[in-house]
Amino acid sequence: MEKKTFNLLTLVIAIAIGMVIGWAVPAREPGLIVAVFFIGMSAIYLLKKKVNAVIADEMSYRVVERAARMTYGVFASLSVLSAGVLIALRDTNPNYGIAGYTLAYSVCTLMLIFWGFYVYYSNRGIE
Repeated sequence: MEKKTFNLLTLVIAIAIGMVIGWAVPAREPGLIVAVFFIGMSAIYLLKKKVNAVIADEMSYRVVERAARMTYGVFASLSVLSAGVLIALRDTNPNYGIAGYTLAYSVCTLMLIFWGFYVYYSNRGIE
């Protein structure tokens, strides 16, 4: 399969996933959301194995690494700031406190996941 065909099929699958999830959320079908997500990701994975061309090179990986690092830092910083503001405003509206604590715990979970992968790749090495 050519890279252009792979990109087109990936786009079609992503649009299909978005459409089904867009319908399933208001229909309150969480099982369908999870199923469609995993089916779509599996289809993309299987299609990627059939591509004959080079999909990414070392330069692409370096750009992705830097973009991911910056995204992680900006998101974590803004989320901690937002969580602090929401928690401080919890007397104004109790829902702000709930949202703030949820956001704070989400950032902590993100940091734990990052730390886990960091330790894993530090011990295992990067291929």
